[in-house]
Amino acid sequence: MYGHKSSVYPKSPTLKYSYYIHGQEGKAVYTAGVDQKTVQFSLVRTSSTEKGPSGSRWTQTCSRRMHSHDVRALAIWPPYTPLPSSYHRQFAIDVAPVLTSGGLDMSVVLTPAALATSTIVKITNPLNTSTDATFEDSYHRKLSYVSKGSVRVSRGARLVSCAREAGLSVWRIQKRPDEGVVSEARETHPETDLDDAPTTEPFAGGWDKVLEMDLNVHSNIVGHEISDDGRWLAVSDLYESKLFSLRTDVSLHPFSTI
Repeated sequence: MYGHKSSVYPKSPTLKYSYYIHGQEGKAVYTAGVDQKTVQFSLVRTSSTEKGPSGSRWTQTCSRRMHSHDVRALAIWPPYTPLPSSYHRQFAIDVAPVLTSGGLDMSVVLTPAALATSTIVKITNPLNTSTDATFEDSYHRKLSYVSKGSVRVSRGARLVSCAREAGLSVWRIQKRPDEGVVSEARETHPETDLDDAPTTEPFAGGWDKVLEMDLNVHSNIVGHEISDDGRWLAVSDLYESKLFSLRTDVSLHPFSTI
């Protein structure tokens, strides 16, 4: 990956440091390692002195501790590329880059990483964690751990279920209207001029939330399954499994009883 470098201690496989570069001109470097910190280095301009003319140098501008253990990986979007500007992908300049970090604490942290020198336009925080979007002043967001297989699909009942730490939600995918209704109407009533009938808008798709559950579990939900006909729902944590029977009450709600 362009803009990424790692270093390890020679006598052991322990990560010494790693850094990622971002920005259209590579004006920021982020490092992380075994000290739980994520450090920002910025390329700043220096004024001319007796020792020499003006120039630029790398300076540590911020250090944040957002993890409780060693930081083992960093990634940033949009990524830095050393290719000529004519080959650069175009990204919105008013949206702050997002720095992602992860490590041994099993937590993924997202942090806005706009530069303090970005004053051309007002920078928006895409995470919406605070009004500030710079790495120094913004609030980070810690993603909750999501286990594999948290989404299940019931094809026969057109249902999609998604489990979280201690709850579960179910959505019903809307069914496309029968496209053969107009053709059947023409064959049944050939004397009716259907071309003068008002046209309906094309089907845009969509879904409806039909069930929201908060369960009394002893640990996080580790697995769940929904039957293909949508009649049975099984949920399990580390200690027990629960089986639910799903029924549809059309007169009240799409999914009123469980």
